[in-house]
Amino acid sequence: MCAGISKLVGTQTKHPAILELLGTTSSTVEKALLLAALHIEPDFLRFMLEQQGTCSSTLSEYTANVLPGLVGLLLDGNQTVPEFVTSALHAYVRV
Repeated sequence: MCAGISKLVGTQTKHPAILELLGTTSSTVEKALLLAALHIEPDFLRFMLEQQGTCSSTLSEYTANVLPGLVGLLLDGNQTVPEFVTSALHAYVRV
């Protein structure tokens, strides 16, 4: 799944920092890509909501009310990618 997201992002940008990040094969980067896809791509969110075992109300609330602020912190440079992933995971558990 992350390989597909990476490929899609790679076709949409030529920003060197993003391309460098996409070349990294860490689980932290993979989690960050999944979280970003949930935030940005409605079709991916819909796909995740349709998965068996997903609590659709929790995931919907999280992506609408929590994830945008966390993505903003990352994009503004106030968090590193590992901090973003950790914050996002902790926030999901609290929802």
